[in-house]
Amino acid sequence: MVASFGVDAIVILRAYRVCLVTLTHSDLHAVKRFLHALERLSRSSDSQTHTLAEPAQDDPAQKGGRLLLQAIKMRAQGDYKGCLQPALQAAALLPLEHDFLRVEAAFLALRVRCHLEGAQDVVLDALLALFQQAIQAGDLPHVLALNEVIAKLWLLKGKPLRSYRCCEQALDAVQGLLSPEILPLPVMASLYIARGEVAYQQDRLEQAIEDLSLALELAEQGGLLRAALAARVQLSRAFYAKGEVPRAKQLLEQVERVSQHAAVRSIWDFVRSIQLSWQFGQRQRAEAWCQQVALQDAQISTLTELSTPPVLARIFLAQEQWSKAEQQIQKALETSELFACNGLRWKGTLLRALLLQAQGQLSESLQLLLVLLREAQLEHVLRLYADEGPQVASLLSKLLHTMTRQDRDALGGYIRQLLEAFRLPDVEAALTASTVSSSPSLEATVSTTLSPAMYQLDPLSERELEVLASLAQGGSNKEIAQVLHISLSTAKTHIRRIYSKLGVKNRTQAIQQARQLQILEE
Repeated sequence: MVASFGVDAIVILRAYRVCLVTLTHSDLHAVKRFLHALERLSRSSDSQTHTLAEPAQDDPAQKGGRLLLQAIKMRAQGDYKGCLQPALQAAALLPLEHDFLRVEAAFLALRVRCHLEGAQDVVLDALLALFQQAIQAGDLPHVLALNEVIAKLWLLKGKPLRSYRCCEQALDAVQGLLSPEILPLPVMASLYIARGEVAYQQDRLEQAIEDLSLALELAEQGGLLRAALAARVQLSRAFYAKGEVPRAKQLLEQVERVSQHAAVRSIWDFVRSIQLSWQFGQRQRAEAWCQQVALQDAQISTLTELSTPPVLARIFLAQEQWSKAEQQIQKALETSELFACNGLRWKGTLLRALLLQAQGQLSESLQLLLVLLREAQLEHVLRLYADEGPQVASLLSKLLHTMTRQDRDALGGYIRQLLEAFRLPDVEAALTASTVSSSPSLEATVSTTLSPAMYQLDPLSERELEVLASLAQGGSNKEIAQVLHISLSTAKTHIRRIYSKLGVKNRTQAIQQARQLQILEE
Protein backbone atom coordinates (compact mmCIF):
# COMPACT_ATOMS: atom_id res chain seq x y z
CA MET A 1 0.00 0.00 0.00
CA VAL A 2 2.72 2.44 0.94
CA ALA A 3 4.90 1.69 -2.09
CA SER A 4 2.20 2.56 -4.64
CA PHE A 5 1.47 5.81 -2.81
CA GLY A 6 4.87 7.31 -3.55
CA VAL A 7 7.40 8.82 -1.14
CA ASP A 8 4.95 11.26 0.45
CA ALA A 9 2.52 8.43 1.16
CA ILE A 10 4.54 7.33 4.17
CA VAL A 11 3.99 10.72 5.80
CA ILE A 12 0.35 10.77 4.72
CA LEU A 13 -0.42 7.32 6.12
CA ARG A 14 1.35 8.09 9.39
CA ALA A 15 -0.67 11.30 9.76
CA TYR A 16 -3.85 9.37 8.93
CA ARG A 17 -3.11 6.76 11.59
CA VAL A 18 -2.36 9.45 14.15
CA CYS A 19 -5.67 11.09 13.25
CA LEU A 20 -7.63 7.87 13.72
CA VAL A 21 -6.01 7.21 17.09
CA THR A 22 -6.53 10.72 18.45
CA LEU A 23 -10.13 10.98 17.29
CA THR A 24 -10.99 7.46 18.45
CA HIS A 25 -9.62 8.11 21.93
CA SER A 26 -11.18 11.59 22.02
CA ASP A 27 -8.01 13.07 23.48
CA LEU A 28 -8.63 16.81 23.10
CA HIS A 29 -4.97 17.80 23.46
CA ALA A 30 -3.81 15.10 21.06
CA VAL A 31 -6.37 16.24 18.50
CA LYS A 32 -5.03 19.80 18.73
CA ARG A 33 -1.47 18.56 18.35
CA PHE A 34 -2.51 16.53 15.32
CA LEU A 35 -4.15 19.54 13.69
CA HIS A 36 -1.00 21.63 14.15
CA ALA A 37 1.12 18.82 12.72
CA LEU A 38 -1.25 18.51 9.78
CA GLU A 39 -0.91 22.24 9.10
CA ARG A 40 2.88 21.85 8.98
CA LEU A 41 2.56 18.78 6.75
CA SER A 42 0.24 20.67 4.41
CA ARG A 43 2.64 23.63 4.12
CA SER A 44 5.59 21.30 3.61
CA SER A 45 3.74 19.34 0.95
CA ASP A 46 2.71 22.49 -0.86
CA SER A 47 6.33 23.65 -1.04
CA GLN A 48 7.46 20.25 -2.34
CA THR A 49 4.81 20.13 -5.05
CA HIS A 50 6.96 22.15 -7.44
CA THR A 51 9.86 19.67 -7.17
CA LEU A 52 7.78 16.53 -7.71
CA ALA A 53 7.71 14.90 -11.10
CA GLU A 54 4.52 15.30 -13.13
CA PRO A 55 3.36 11.67 -12.73
CA ALA A 56 3.63 11.92 -8.96
CA GLN A 57 1.49 15.03 -8.95
CA ASP A 58 -1.22 13.22 -10.93
CA ASP A 59 -1.12 10.05 -8.84
CA PRO A 60 -4.78 9.42 -7.80
CA ALA A 61 -3.79 7.50 -4.67
CA GLN A 62 -1.63 10.33 -3.39
CA LYS A 63 -4.25 12.96 -4.22
CA GLY A 64 -6.94 10.84 -2.62
CA GLY A 65 -4.87 10.44 0.51
CA ARG A 66 -4.29 14.19 0.78
CA LEU A 67 -7.99 14.92 0.25
CA LEU A 68 -8.94 12.38 2.91
CA LEU A 69 -6.59 14.02 5.41
CA GLN A 70 -8.00 17.41 4.51
CA ALA A 71 -11.56 16.13 5.07
CA ILE A 72 -10.64 14.57 8.41
CA LYS A 73 -8.98 17.78 9.52
CA MET A 74 -12.04 19.88 8.64
CA ARG A 75 -14.34 17.36 10.36
CA ALA A 76 -12.24 17.54 13.52
CA GLN A 77 -12.56 21.35 13.44
CA GLY A 78 -16.35 21.10 13.16
CA ASP A 79 -16.53 22.29 9.53
CA TYR A 80 -19.03 19.67 8.35
CA LYS A 81 -20.01 21.44 5.15
CA GLY A 82 -16.40 22.08 4.20
CA CYS A 83 -15.26 18.47 4.67
CA LEU A 84 -18.00 16.90 2.54
CA GLN A 85 -16.54 17.72 -0.87
CA PRO A 86 -12.93 16.54 -0.24
CA ALA A 87 -14.29 13.35 1.35
CA LEU A 88 -16.38 12.60 -1.75
CA GLN A 89 -13.43 13.40 -4.02
CA ALA A 90 -11.14 11.14 -1.98
CA ALA A 91 -13.62 8.25 -2.21
CA ALA A 92 -13.73 8.69 -6.00
CA LEU A 93 -9.95 8.99 -6.45
CA LEU A 94 -8.60 6.25 -4.16
CA PRO A 95 -8.02 3.03 -6.16
CA LEU A 96 -9.28 -0.42 -5.21
CA GLU A 97 -5.96 -1.50 -3.69
CA HIS A 98 -6.51 1.15 -1.01
CA ASP A 99 -9.93 -0.23 -0.10
CA PHE A 100 -9.79 0.65 3.60
CA LEU A 101 -9.02 4.32 2.88
CA ARG A 102 -11.67 4.43 0.15
CA VAL A 103 -14.32 3.04 2.50
CA GLU A 104 -13.19 5.47 5.19
CA ALA A 105 -13.59 8.40 2.80
CA ALA A 106 -17.07 7.24 1.71
CA PHE A 107 -18.07 6.63 5.32
CA LEU A 108 -16.86 10.06 6.36
CA ALA A 109 -18.92 11.67 3.59
CA LEU A 110 -22.03 9.75 4.62
CA ARG A 111 -21.57 10.62 8.31
CA VAL A 112 -21.33 14.28 7.36
CA ARG A 113 -24.46 13.99 5.22
CA CYS A 114 -26.28 12.43 8.17
CA HIS A 115 -25.18 15.35 10.31
CA LEU A 116 -26.27 17.95 7.75
CA GLU A 117 -29.24 16.24 6.07
CA GLY A 118 -30.67 13.82 8.61
CA ALA A 119 -31.77 10.21 8.20
CA GLN A 120 -32.77 10.40 4.55
CA ASP A 121 -33.42 7.08 2.88
CA VAL A 122 -30.74 7.65 0.24
CA VAL A 123 -28.08 8.12 2.95
CA LEU A 124 -29.28 5.07 4.86
CA ASP A 125 -29.28 2.92 1.71
CA ALA A 126 -25.71 3.99 0.94
CA LEU A 127 -24.63 3.19 4.51
CA LEU A 128 -26.25 -0.25 4.33
CA ALA A 129 -24.42 -1.00 1.06
CA LEU A 130 -21.14 0.09 2.63
CA PHE A 131 -21.94 -2.06 5.69
CA GLN A 132 -22.35 -5.18 3.54
CA GLN A 133 -19.14 -4.34 1.69
CA ALA A 134 -17.23 -4.08 4.98
CA ILE A 135 -18.64 -7.43 6.17
CA GLN A 136 -17.62 -9.16 2.94
CA ALA A 137 -14.13 -7.64 3.11
CA GLY A 138 -13.68 -8.65 6.76
CA ASP A 139 -13.12 -4.98 7.59
CA LEU A 140 -13.73 -5.11 11.37
CA PRO A 141 -13.28 -1.36 12.15
CA HIS A 142 -15.80 -0.31 9.52
CA VAL A 143 -18.27 -3.09 10.38
CA LEU A 144 -18.42 -1.69 13.91
CA ALA A 145 -18.40 1.98 12.94
CA LEU A 146 -21.10 1.56 10.30
CA ASN A 147 -23.23 -0.52 12.65
CA GLU A 148 -23.16 2.30 15.21
CA VAL A 149 -24.48 4.88 12.73
CA ILE A 150 -27.00 2.59 11.01
CA ALA A 151 -28.46 1.34 14.30
CA LYS A 152 -28.96 4.93 15.44
CA LEU A 153 -30.66 5.88 12.17
CA TRP A 154 -33.04 2.93 12.38
CA LEU A 155 -34.02 4.07 15.88
CA LEU A 156 -34.61 7.59 14.56
CA LYS A 157 -36.84 6.17 11.86
CA GLY A 158 -38.85 4.28 14.48
CA LYS A 159 -37.50 0.86 13.49
CA PRO A 160 -35.90 -0.65 16.62
CA LEU A 161 -36.40 -4.19 15.33
CA ARG A 162 -34.28 -3.44 12.25
CA SER A 163 -31.75 -1.71 14.47
CA TYR A 164 -31.48 -4.88 16.56
CA ARG A 165 -31.08 -7.08 13.46
CA CYS A 166 -28.28 -4.80 12.28
CA CYS A 167 -26.50 -5.26 15.63
CA GLU A 168 -26.91 -9.03 15.47
CA GLN A 169 -25.55 -9.11 11.93
CA ALA A 170 -22.54 -7.07 12.98
CA LEU A 171 -21.95 -9.32 16.00
CA ASP A 172 -22.10 -12.44 13.80
CA ALA A 173 -19.60 -10.85 11.39
CA VAL A 174 -17.22 -9.89 14.20
CA GLN A 175 -17.39 -13.35 15.75
CA GLY A 176 -16.63 -14.82 12.36
CA LEU A 177 -13.49 -12.67 12.12
CA LEU A 178 -12.22 -13.49 15.61
CA SER A 179 -11.20 -16.85 16.99
CA PRO A 180 -13.40 -18.13 19.85
CA GLU A 181 -10.69 -17.69 22.49
CA ILE A 182 -10.32 -13.96 21.78
CA LEU A 183 -12.22 -11.79 24.25
CA PRO A 184 -14.30 -8.84 23.00
CA LEU A 185 -12.08 -6.05 21.72
CA PRO A 186 -12.36 -2.45 22.99
CA VAL A 187 -13.49 -1.32 19.54
CA MET A 188 -16.58 -3.53 19.97
CA ALA A 189 -17.91 -1.13 22.62
CA SER A 190 -20.00 0.72 20.03
CA LEU A 191 -21.75 -2.51 19.02
CA TYR A 192 -22.84 -3.27 22.58
CA ILE A 193 -23.96 0.34 23.05
CA ALA A 194 -26.17 0.09 19.95
CA ARG A 195 -27.63 -3.24 21.02
CA GLY A 196 -28.16 -1.96 24.56
CA GLU A 197 -30.07 1.07 23.24
CA VAL A 198 -32.48 -1.19 21.35
CA ALA A 199 -32.99 -3.39 24.41
CA TYR A 200 -33.70 -0.25 26.43
CA GLN A 201 -36.33 0.97 23.96
CA GLN A 202 -38.05 -2.40 24.22
CA ASP A 203 -37.89 -2.19 28.06
CA ARG A 204 -35.60 -5.23 28.33
CA LEU A 205 -33.68 -3.44 31.05
CA GLU A 206 -31.63 -6.39 32.33
CA GLN A 207 -30.33 -7.06 28.81
CA ALA A 208 -29.72 -3.35 28.26
CA ILE A 209 -27.71 -3.02 31.48
CA GLU A 210 -25.68 -6.13 30.64
CA ASP A 211 -24.77 -4.88 27.14
CA LEU A 212 -24.08 -1.31 28.26
CA SER A 213 -21.98 -2.40 31.25
CA LEU A 214 -19.83 -4.51 28.92
CA ALA A 215 -19.59 -1.55 26.53
CA LEU A 216 -18.43 0.73 29.34
CA GLU A 217 -15.83 -1.82 30.47
CA LEU A 218 -14.46 -2.23 26.93
CA ALA A 219 -14.44 1.53 26.29
CA GLU A 220 -12.52 2.26 29.49
CA GLN A 221 -10.15 -0.61 28.77
CA GLY A 222 -9.34 0.83 25.34
CA GLY A 223 -9.34 4.49 26.38
CA LEU A 224 -12.34 5.22 24.13
CA LEU A 225 -13.65 8.28 25.95
CA ARG A 226 -16.54 9.07 23.61
CA ALA A 227 -17.86 5.50 23.74
CA ALA A 228 -17.47 5.46 27.53
CA LEU A 229 -19.52 8.65 27.76
CA ALA A 230 -22.29 7.23 25.57
CA ALA A 231 -22.38 4.02 27.62
CA ARG A 232 -22.63 5.96 30.90
CA VAL A 233 -25.49 8.12 29.64
CA GLN A 234 -27.50 5.15 28.43
CA LEU A 235 -26.69 3.14 31.56
CA SER A 236 -27.94 6.03 33.67
CA ARG A 237 -31.24 5.96 31.79
CA ALA A 238 -31.55 2.18 32.22
CA PHE A 239 -30.84 2.28 35.97
CA TYR A 240 -33.31 5.16 36.39
CA ALA A 241 -36.00 3.21 34.50
CA LYS A 242 -35.32 0.22 36.75
CA GLY A 243 -35.76 2.37 39.85
CA GLU A 244 -32.10 2.41 40.91
CA VAL A 245 -31.95 6.19 41.17
CA PRO A 246 -28.70 6.57 43.24
CA ARG A 247 -26.75 4.54 40.68
CA ALA A 248 -28.30 6.54 37.85
CA LYS A 249 -27.35 9.85 39.49
CA GLN A 250 -23.79 8.68 40.11
CA LEU A 251 -23.36 7.86 36.40
CA LEU A 252 -24.87 11.20 35.37
CA GLU A 253 -22.42 13.08 37.60
CA GLN A 254 -19.57 11.26 35.85
CA VAL A 255 -21.09 12.23 32.50
CA GLU A 256 -21.21 15.89 33.50
CA ARG A 257 -17.52 15.94 34.41
CA VAL A 258 -16.41 14.25 31.19
CA SER A 259 -18.77 16.01 28.78
CA GLN A 260 -17.20 19.40 29.48
CA HIS A 261 -14.65 18.45 26.80
CA ALA A 262 -16.09 19.21 23.38
CA ALA A 263 -14.00 16.47 21.76
CA VAL A 264 -15.83 13.79 23.73
CA ARG A 265 -19.34 15.14 23.68
CA SER A 266 -21.93 14.06 21.13
CA ILE A 267 -25.21 15.88 20.67
CA TRP A 268 -27.25 12.70 21.31
CA ASP A 269 -25.65 11.95 24.66
CA PHE A 270 -25.72 15.60 25.65
CA VAL A 271 -29.48 15.85 25.03
CA ARG A 272 -30.15 12.66 26.95
CA SER A 273 -28.17 14.07 29.86
CA ILE A 274 -30.43 17.12 29.85
CA GLN A 275 -33.53 14.92 30.02
CA LEU A 276 -32.11 12.90 32.91
CA SER A 277 -31.18 16.02 34.85
CA TRP A 278 -34.72 17.28 34.45
CA GLN A 279 -36.17 13.95 35.62
CA PHE A 280 -33.91 14.05 38.68
CA GLY A 281 -35.32 17.46 39.58
CA GLN A 282 -32.08 19.27 38.69
CA ARG A 283 -33.91 21.90 36.70
CA GLN A 284 -31.31 24.66 36.76
CA ARG A 285 -28.65 22.26 35.51
CA ALA A 286 -30.94 21.02 32.74
CA GLU A 287 -31.76 24.56 31.61
CA ALA A 288 -28.05 25.49 31.62
CA TRP A 289 -27.23 22.43 29.53
CA CYS A 290 -29.99 23.40 27.09
CA GLN A 291 -28.27 26.72 26.55
CA GLN A 292 -25.04 24.87 25.78
CA VAL A 293 -26.83 22.68 23.23
CA ALA A 294 -28.21 25.76 21.50
CA LEU A 295 -24.70 27.23 21.25
CA GLN A 296 -22.84 24.00 20.56
CA ASP A 297 -22.71 24.33 16.77
CA ALA A 298 -22.14 27.60 14.98
CA GLN A 299 -23.54 25.92 11.89
CA ILE A 300 -27.09 24.62 11.65
CA SER A 301 -26.92 20.91 12.43
CA THR A 302 -29.61 18.41 11.53
CA LEU A 303 -28.65 16.34 14.56
CA THR A 304 -29.41 19.34 16.77
CA GLU A 305 -32.73 19.87 14.97
CA LEU A 306 -33.63 16.21 15.44
CA SER A 307 -32.74 15.90 19.11
CA THR A 308 -33.29 19.18 20.94
CA PRO A 309 -36.95 20.19 20.26
CA PRO A 310 -38.50 17.31 22.27
CA VAL A 311 -36.29 18.09 25.29
CA LEU A 312 -37.10 21.81 25.15
CA ALA A 313 -40.81 20.96 24.76
CA ARG A 314 -40.70 18.82 27.92
CA ILE A 315 -39.14 21.66 29.88
CA PHE A 316 -41.69 24.20 28.64
CA LEU A 317 -44.53 21.78 29.46
CA ALA A 318 -43.27 21.45 33.03
CA GLN A 319 -43.07 25.24 33.27
CA GLU A 320 -46.62 25.55 31.85
CA GLN A 321 -45.36 27.72 28.98
CA TRP A 322 -47.86 26.27 26.53
CA SER A 323 -47.09 28.45 23.48
CA LYS A 324 -43.34 27.78 23.71
CA ALA A 325 -43.98 24.05 24.16
CA GLU A 326 -46.25 24.06 21.09
CA GLN A 327 -43.56 25.79 19.02
CA GLN A 328 -40.99 23.11 19.87
CA ILE A 329 -43.48 20.29 19.28
CA GLN A 330 -44.40 21.73 15.90
CA LYS A 331 -40.71 22.05 15.03
CA ALA A 332 -40.13 18.40 15.96
CA LEU A 333 -43.07 17.25 13.83
CA GLU A 334 -42.01 19.32 10.82
CA THR A 335 -38.43 18.06 11.06
CA SER A 336 -39.63 14.46 11.39
CA GLU A 337 -41.65 14.79 8.19
CA LEU A 338 -38.77 16.43 6.35
CA PHE A 339 -36.32 13.64 7.23
CA ALA A 340 -38.80 10.73 7.50
CA CYS A 341 -37.98 10.11 11.16
CA ASN A 342 -40.91 8.22 12.66
CA GLY A 343 -39.23 8.03 16.05
CA LEU A 344 -39.15 11.83 16.28
CA ARG A 345 -42.72 12.08 14.97
CA TRP A 346 -43.92 9.68 17.67
CA LYS A 347 -42.20 11.77 20.35
CA GLY A 348 -43.76 14.95 19.01
CA THR A 349 -47.22 13.35 18.85
CA LEU A 350 -46.98 12.08 22.41
CA LEU A 351 -45.82 15.48 23.67
CA ARG A 352 -48.73 17.15 21.87
CA ALA A 353 -51.12 14.71 23.58
CA LEU A 354 -49.61 15.74 26.94
CA LEU A 355 -49.96 19.41 25.99
CA LEU A 356 -53.62 18.96 25.09
CA GLN A 357 -54.24 17.12 28.36
CA ALA A 358 -52.53 19.89 30.33
CA GLN A 359 -54.77 22.43 28.61
CA GLY A 360 -57.88 20.46 29.57
CA GLN A 361 -58.58 19.07 26.08
CA LEU A 362 -58.86 15.45 27.19
CA SER A 363 -60.86 14.04 24.26
CA GLU A 364 -58.42 15.45 21.70
CA SER A 365 -55.48 14.18 23.75
CA LEU A 366 -56.89 10.65 23.94
CA GLN A 367 -57.68 10.60 20.22
CA LEU A 368 -54.08 11.52 19.42
CA LEU A 369 -52.75 8.87 21.82
CA LEU A 370 -54.94 6.21 20.23
CA VAL A 371 -53.58 6.99 16.75
CA LEU A 372 -50.03 6.79 18.08
CA LEU A 373 -50.64 3.43 19.80
CA ARG A 374 -52.01 1.87 16.64
CA GLU A 375 -48.83 2.75 14.74
CA ALA A 376 -46.07 2.33 17.33
CA GLN A 377 -47.16 -1.09 18.61
CA LEU A 378 -45.84 -2.72 15.41
CA GLU A 379 -42.27 -1.90 16.51
CA HIS A 380 -42.76 -2.90 20.16
CA VAL A 381 -41.74 0.58 21.37
CA LEU A 382 -42.22 0.91 25.14
CA ARG A 383 -39.77 3.43 26.64
CA LEU A 384 -41.08 6.12 24.28
CA TYR A 385 -44.08 6.34 26.61
CA ALA A 386 -42.55 5.42 29.95
CA ASP A 387 -39.75 8.00 29.67
CA GLU A 388 -42.28 10.83 29.52
CA GLY A 389 -43.35 10.27 33.10
CA PRO A 390 -46.47 9.27 35.04
CA GLN A 391 -48.79 11.65 33.17
CA VAL A 392 -48.63 9.28 30.20
CA ALA A 393 -49.62 6.32 32.40
CA SER A 394 -52.56 8.37 33.62
CA LEU A 395 -53.55 9.10 30.01
CA LEU A 396 -53.29 5.41 29.09
CA SER A 397 -55.53 4.49 32.01
CA LYS A 398 -58.14 7.02 30.88
CA LEU A 399 -57.90 5.80 27.30
CA LEU A 400 -58.73 2.28 28.44
CA HIS A 401 -62.10 3.53 29.65
CA THR A 402 -62.99 5.13 26.33
CA MET A 403 -61.73 2.62 23.76
CA THR A 404 -64.07 0.61 21.61
CA ARG A 405 -64.06 -3.12 22.17
CA GLN A 406 -62.35 -3.57 18.82
CA ASP A 407 -59.49 -1.25 19.79
CA ARG A 408 -59.22 -2.90 23.19
CA ASP A 409 -58.89 -6.32 21.57
CA ALA A 410 -56.19 -5.01 19.21
CA LEU A 411 -54.25 -2.85 21.68
CA GLY A 412 -54.98 -4.36 25.09
CA GLY A 413 -51.82 -6.51 25.17
CA TYR A 414 -49.64 -3.61 24.05
CA ILE A 415 -51.12 -1.28 26.70
CA ARG A 416 -50.53 -3.99 29.32
CA GLN A 417 -46.83 -4.01 28.37
CA LEU A 418 -46.74 -0.20 28.48
CA LEU A 419 -48.19 -0.06 31.97
CA GLU A 420 -45.70 -2.69 33.09
CA ALA A 421 -42.91 -0.47 31.70
CA PHE A 422 -44.05 2.21 34.16
CA ARG A 423 -43.45 -0.33 36.97
CA LEU A 424 -46.96 0.24 38.33
CA PRO A 425 -48.27 -1.98 41.13
CA ASP A 426 -51.84 -2.24 39.84
CA VAL A 427 -51.58 -3.08 36.16
CA GLU A 428 -54.20 -5.80 36.40
CA ALA A 429 -56.57 -3.52 38.31
CA ALA A 430 -56.23 -0.83 35.67
CA LEU A 431 -56.92 -3.28 32.87
CA THR A 432 -59.82 -4.89 34.71
CA ALA A 433 -61.36 -1.50 35.46
CA SER A 434 -61.28 -0.71 31.75
CA THR A 435 -63.82 -3.42 30.92
CA VAL A 436 -67.16 -1.82 30.11
CA SER A 437 -70.43 -3.29 28.90
CA SER A 438 -70.71 -1.04 25.87
CA SER A 439 -68.28 0.47 23.36
CA PRO A 440 -68.32 4.23 23.98
CA SER A 441 -66.61 6.69 21.67
CA LEU A 442 -63.85 9.00 22.80
CA GLU A 443 -66.43 11.77 23.13
CA ALA A 444 -68.43 9.75 25.65
CA THR A 445 -68.22 10.31 29.37
CA VAL A 446 -65.24 8.62 31.00
CA SER A 447 -66.15 5.92 33.51
CA THR A 448 -65.79 6.93 37.15
CA THR A 449 -63.49 4.02 38.04
CA LEU A 450 -60.17 5.87 38.27
CA SER A 451 -58.17 4.02 40.92
CA PRO A 452 -56.36 5.90 43.72
CA ALA A 453 -53.01 4.59 42.45
CA MET A 454 -53.73 5.84 38.93
CA TYR A 455 -54.86 9.20 40.30
CA GLN A 456 -51.55 9.57 42.15
CA LEU A 457 -49.72 9.42 38.83
CA ASP A 458 -51.12 12.84 37.92
CA PRO A 459 -52.77 14.31 41.04
CA LEU A 460 -54.44 17.69 41.39
CA SER A 461 -52.22 20.57 42.47
CA GLU A 462 -52.96 22.58 45.61
CA ARG A 463 -54.56 25.35 43.54
CA GLU A 464 -56.65 22.83 41.62
CA LEU A 465 -57.85 21.32 44.91
CA GLU A 466 -58.93 24.82 46.00
CA VAL A 467 -60.84 25.27 42.74
CA LEU A 468 -62.41 21.83 43.19
CA ALA A 469 -63.59 22.73 46.70
CA SER A 470 -65.21 25.89 45.32
CA LEU A 471 -66.89 23.82 42.60
CA ALA A 472 -68.30 21.51 45.26
CA GLN A 473 -69.73 24.54 47.05
CA GLY A 474 -71.62 25.52 43.91
CA GLY A 475 -69.48 28.52 42.91
CA SER A 476 -69.64 29.81 39.35
CA ASN A 477 -66.52 30.38 37.32
CA LYS A 478 -66.67 34.10 38.05
CA GLU A 479 -67.21 33.55 41.79
CA ILE A 480 -64.30 31.08 41.95
CA ALA A 481 -62.04 33.63 40.26
CA GLN A 482 -63.05 36.32 42.74
CA VAL A 483 -62.63 34.11 45.82
CA LEU A 484 -59.20 32.86 44.77
CA HIS A 485 -58.07 36.25 43.38
CA ILE A 486 -57.33 34.91 39.91
CA SER A 487 -58.52 35.91 36.45
CA LEU A 488 -61.61 34.32 34.92
CA SER A 489 -59.54 32.69 32.15
CA THR A 490 -57.19 31.18 34.75
CA ALA A 491 -60.15 29.79 36.68
CA LYS A 492 -61.48 28.18 33.48
CA THR A 493 -58.07 26.68 32.74
CA HIS A 494 -57.90 25.14 36.24
CA ILE A 495 -61.38 23.67 35.82
CA ARG A 496 -60.48 22.12 32.43
CA ARG A 497 -57.36 20.57 33.96
CA ILE A 498 -59.37 19.18 36.88
CA TYR A 499 -61.75 17.50 34.42
CA SER A 500 -58.80 16.15 32.44
CA LYS A 501 -56.96 14.70 35.45
CA LEU A 502 -60.10 13.13 36.91
CA GLY A 503 -61.25 11.84 33.53
CA VAL A 504 -64.69 13.51 33.64
CA LYS A 505 -66.77 15.87 31.51
CA ASN A 506 -68.63 18.14 33.94
CA ARG A 507 -68.83 19.47 37.51
CA THR A 508 -71.15 16.81 38.83
CA GLN A 509 -68.87 14.00 37.64
CA ALA A 510 -65.79 15.81 38.95
CA ILE A 511 -67.30 16.08 42.44
CA GLN A 512 -68.43 12.43 42.35
CA GLN A 513 -65.01 11.20 41.19
CA ALA A 514 -63.20 13.31 43.79
CA ARG A 515 -65.33 11.87 46.59
CA GLN A 516 -64.72 8.32 45.39
CA LEU A 517 -60.98 9.05 45.47
CA GLN A 518 -61.40 10.59 48.95
CA ILE A 519 -59.79 13.88 47.94
CA LEU A 520 -63.04 15.75 48.63
CA GLU A 521 -65.18 15.35 51.72
CA GLU A 522 -68.93 14.71 51.51
